[in-house]
Amino acid sequence: MAKPTPIHVDRIGKPIELGDMVAVADYNGLMLGRVTKLNQKMIKVKRYPTGSRNYEKNKYPRESIKLDPDDVAIHILSGGD
Repeated sequence: MAKPTPIHVDRIGKPIELGDMVAVADYNGLMLGRVTKLNQKMIKVKRYPTGSRNYEKNKYPRESIKLDPDDVAIHILSGGD
């Protein structure tokens, strides 16, 4: 029997699903990332776009904000970090 998929919501109540783009606090900055795994209490976020720091972190879903993929693409194409 397969485990049920946990349901997570971000800081403003939007549901978070596998593959969504999110913004999370990382040290004293902000990290854009893609959700790669939904754990029971946390979400695993992989830095996006991958650069010299290609890593994943577990974060509580209430510490994240779900982003619109089109806005993220425009931000990256405009040279934002």
